[in-house]
This record gives sequence, structure tokens and C-alpha cells, in this order.
Amino acid sequence: VLRVRPEPPETADAHPAAAWLGAGDEPHRAYVTLGTEFNVRSGDLLPRIVAGLATLPVRTLVTVGPGVDPRSLGSTPRLRVERHVPQGAVLGLADVVVCHGGSGTLTGSLARAVPVAVLPMGADQVLNGRAAEHIGAGRVLDAAAATPGDMASAVAALLSDPSVARSARAVREEIDALPPVERALDAIEALAAAGRGA
Repeated sequence: VLRVRPEPPETADAHPAAAWLGAGDEPHRAYVTLGTEFNVRSGDLLPRIVAGLATLPVRTLVTVGPGVDPRSLGSTPRLRVERHVPQGAVLGLADVVVCHGGSGTLTGSLARAVPVAVLPMGADQVLNGRAAEHIGAGRVLDAAAATPGDMASAVAALLSDPSVARSARAVREEIDALPPVERALDAIEALAAAGRGA
């Protein structure tokens, strides 16, 4: 087994939502996403998340994907809702990510030392959320039952607990220490060459 550093997508393109997230005088920034598949299966989860975060001093960017009308979540000076924003443009600006626990979002967040509140709904999300919680860089909530108060409590704890920030930084350092993905290509080529020589 060769472990390599994940390469979260980056973007050189500026996005207005990224500039908005980085502005304002709120002490914290949150990025909320349920991905592009599970977001339409989440029932009232997005409104519950938004209601919970509205009780905190947090500037919140929510992406809803193509199947949800952004207007359905409203708009306030501290809330912006978009269909899509390249994650590479906003993850580094966030102090916390609230997500479904998809591999791309979770890895991208932790690669930037951003703690995660995970509301798993299927696939590998339960395991991903448990892993983030186990290492101290995340909290798992029940997507079906979590109330706005539960969301607010989890996010407030992630933002205020210094051990969470330390754990998230430690994960980022571990990720940064892994060899680049090109190393896997080198290993595959070496195996292929060895097989031809046999």
C-alpha cells in the first residue's frame, strides 16, 4: 500500500462568493455543503443547519447544488446561498465546514486544517465522520434528528475548543508530509517494468 497526499482541487479563478465569505466583521466563517447528490435527499436538513448557524456570530456560505433553489433558504447579511462555488476557492477561508462527510469535502477541509461538523446520509460518510471525530477534528450529528440547537452547539464547540484546532492542524501536517500523487505513478511504472522483466 502506498499512501499519497490527496490533491484537493484548487482554483485560480476568483469567485464572488469567496470574496463575500472573506469580508464582513463576524468573528467566524462557515461553509456548508451537502454535496451534489445527497443534498436533494436531505429533506429539511439545510434549513435546520441554516437556522442553527443563524444563532451564532458566523458568516455562512451555503452551496446547494443544481437540485435546490437557493432562494428557499433565504438571505441575510450573514448568509449567502449559491448553487455552486469551487471548494478550492472557499475552504481555506472557512473556520468550520458543515457537510455530509463526502470524501472530497472532508479531505479538502482537513487538508486546510478546517474542522468539520458531519451529518452523514449514506455511502462512506458515516465512516468518514467517525474518523474525523476520532482524531478530534470533527463532530458527527444525526442528519435525520439534529435540531438547529444541536447544529449550533456542535459548531460552537468546534470553533471554541483549542484541542479541535490543534487536531485539525496535526491532520494537515500529516497530509502535507505524505508523498505527492506522482509517487503512485512511479510505483505503478516500476511494477509494470518488473512484470515485463519477469
